[in-house]
Amino acid sequence: MAGNRHGRLVWSGSSASTPTGARLLERWLAVAAACLALAPPVLAGEVFQAQCVRVIDGSTVAITRDGNDVEVRLEGIDAPELEQSFGIEAKQGASSLMLSKQLIVEVQGTDQFGRTIGRVHVGQADASLEMVKAGLAWYSEQPSPNDALAGAEAEARAARRGLWSAPVPVPPWAWRAQHPHDSHKDLSSLAAKVHIKRDPDGSVLITGLPVQPAQPTPAEPKATPPHP
Repeated sequence: MAGNRHGRLVWSGSSASTPTGARLLERWLAVAAACLALAPPVLAGEVFQAQCVRVIDGSTVAITRDGNDVEVRLEGIDAPELEQSFGIEAKQGASSLMLSKQLIVEVQGTDQFGRTIGRVHVGQADASLEMVKAGLAWYSEQPSPNDALAGAEAEARAARRGLWSAPVPVPPWAWRAQHPHDSHKDLSSLAAKVHIKRDPDGSVLITGLPVQPAQPTPAEPKATPPHP
């Protein structure tokens, strides 16, 4: 059994006694986070205020609402993946803008991975617009075109700000197409097999995680008797 006091996660099944087990444990932690993103659902049209407790990447944050962690994807933008150039910078920029602050979230719907799509404001600032202005995210026409974001991207591109300073910036959707096994889609298929129960004390019990088989101890080589 393992626990994460900050994330209030408790589960059993995986072993971290070997490097392979540690990698699996890290992998299933990500699966658990993906599962938490699927519940509870929020409805399009809702507007609520909540604190940003974690920044996942430049266009996705986690907020706490009614004791539950909810992942929110910023509407209209797509930030570089963490493994891409400017991925870390985008996460740092989003952290400076939103982490530990009260956010106003206007729910627009959910994406194919169960994350809430929201128009997010920090005070009077539109978080999506600020990220695009800084050159830390691409404008995305999904779910609908946005002239303000398009204009902000054109300005950042002309100024070669942030990711636009690279000789050939690679859109994150193109990067994901080239690295399909590193995408949320891979995690979401695993998350569907995991069940989560939230206890009254706020901890989360996660079941359905596969057990890492114990690795057999290599047998000691037999000593070769000396030649007579």
